[in-house]
Order: sequence, then C-alpha cells, then structure tokens
Amino acid sequence: NHLSEIGEVRTPGGERLKELARVLAGEPPMIFVRRPHTRDTDDEAIDMLEQVLHDNYRVAKEWPGSGQLYSIYVPKASDRTPRP
Repeated sequence: NHLSEIGEVRTPGGERLKELARVLAGEPPMIFVRRPHTRDTDDEAIDMLEQVLHDNYRVAKEWPGSGQLYSIYVPKASDRTPRP
C-alpha cells in the first residue's frame, strides 16, 4: 500500500509509478495487499499492481478483517520444484 497511496507516493513527473515498476520488476518474494483499496490509492498504481499480481503471483494466504480482505501473494515461480 505504501507504493499506491497518493499521500505517500505523490511525486512530480510520474516518479511514483517508475518506483513501483522498479520494485515489482525485482519480483519481491511476497506482496501484501488489502482490498477493497481505500479512496486514497492511486488508480494507475493499483492497475499496475493488479496486472503484475495476475500475471506473476499467486495467493498464498487470505483472511478477512475490519471490513477488508487481506492477501499475501508469492511469485508463481515459487511453485516450481528445483530440479537437480
């Protein structure tokens, strides 16, 4: 959420989206998401995040709380068993 909340990522020239893209390109080992997204999230950042989650991640755990759904995503590649 820190890379999608407008108040925390407001920068000139779209730098916030570049930083989010940089972080996501590094394929973080885990991404924590809460839904529904709050009103103070940036729609472009959410779209970028949701696309990466759809394409490259799977839900490892979900649980409800405080009127929201909390989800932990891990890379789909972590499903693969290493071969000798």
